Amino acid sequence: MTTGRPYSEDVAYFVATSPYLQLSKRAKAEPFLSRAVEAAEECRSTLAAYPRVQIEALEFFYTCLRSLGTLDLPFIEGLLSQHNWRGAVWGAWLAILEPAPHFLPAVSEARGRWPHNDWLVECAFSAIRGSSPSPEHETILQLAARCREILRDVPRPAIQLRRAPREAEVAQMIRSVGWSPLNTETLDKRRCSEIEMTFIDYLTRLEGLYRRRQITLSRREAASVAELQALERKIGQALPRDLRAAWRATDGIGNQQTVFARPGRLTGYEFLSVAGALEAREGLRERAPTYAGYREPQTRDQRIRAGWFHQGWLPFAEFGGGTLLLIVDLVPSGTGKSGQIIAFTHDPDEIEHIAPSFANLLENSMKAIEADSEELLGQP
Repeated sequence: MTTGRPYSEDVAYFVATSPYLQLSKRAKAEPFLSRAVEAAEECRSTLAAYPRVQIEALEFFYTCLRSLGTLDLPFIEGLLSQHNWRGAVWGAWLAILEPAPHFLPAVSEARGRWPHNDWLVECAFSAIRGSSPSPEHETILQLAARCREILRDVPRPAIQLRRAPREAEVAQMIRSVGWSPLNTETLDKRRCSEIEMTFIDYLTRLEGLYRRRQITLSRREAASVAELQALERKIGQALPRDLRAAWRATDGIGNQQTVFARPGRLTGYEFLSVAGALEAREGLRERAPTYAGYREPQTRDQRIRAGWFHQGWLPFAEFGGGTLLLIVDLVPSGTGKSGQIIAFTHDPDEIEHIAPSFANLLENSMKAIEADSEELLGQP
């Protein structure tokens, strides 16, 4: 919980790691919740051991518990009003799980905002008011009641979100930098340096750019926790939290659509699935011996280790079947930073340092795409 309005970026993390796609439509939500409830009822003793013991079959309930551990009015308000339809879906579901009367104004305000997902907001409205639901909503609310009963005696983790500054505090910060019309740019740069873009924010902006071109971004179902754990075992390193959250939001993007770009370059990169990332990594490993005696056209950045493959390198985006790769580097040189982003380019073959972190890549990539969207995103 937080003692005031939480940082939007903190709330976005809970949205990105939630199963909002499975809950977005009633036709998908009913079988999804039924399977989750059946698994939990078979594994109650294991669920009671959370967080010491965790298994894949109970991941939905662990996700619920983490959100319930920070649940308060500012959190619900943030979900329902600041994180598009995905936040509204997850916020509505949490309000159904814990139908507190003081959540009613926030839920009421969200009604009708996202027509395709409004059915779940209506379920939350009925649950809080204790009124009879529409017949088509009865099954969902019955499943929610079973979820509530399953979670009733399981301790919730205590999660403290960062509190966003109040208006008076913002005013004080402005005074501390001596704001005037002449130094607004300096203030904006300072703010930007303190706030990192999350992948869910990035994806929302990217979808908006595609929509303007009358193109739908081909999102996929989220990668499972088990898939990501297997990936981490394979590379022998824990994934950076923001890259893990990206795969938990969507297991790559289909149809070879541009998701990432580099400033000054007019070639876009597609976001690989977990399986695709492992396949690209294997390609790097197989090619590495062929570079014996090869000299790169430019001296390699000292933050990157020598060689053409390392166990802790993981491609996550590509163009041209591996001709161009974006790679998260988890085993940098002594002057590098774990989680830095490097790029492989074929012909002439070289490896470059392009960002100190995934979050920094997102900032620069969005600027590049917004500057050249016609070239990078294509035509409908």
